[in-house]
Amino acid sequence: MECTACMKDIPEESRYCMYCGAFLEKTDSADVEESFESFEDRIPCSDGTCIGTIEKGKCTVCGKAYSKEAS
Repeated sequence: MECTACMKDIPEESRYCMYCGAFLEKTDSADVEESFESFEDRIPCSDGTCIGTIEKGKCTVCGKAYSKEAS
């Protein structure tokens, strides 16, 4: 997928561009929220600066793949 603001290649599942920070309007946030039973079950992104959580092996915000070693 290509960012519409800076034209760099980014992961398909991204909601924000990891290069320029542009919001990519395509994901329904209600779908993301329904997938968790409770707040304690969420796995935060291992990026360190990202506010996303891990869903289906990837971050819901930046698209970074989850690695158990990084957490």
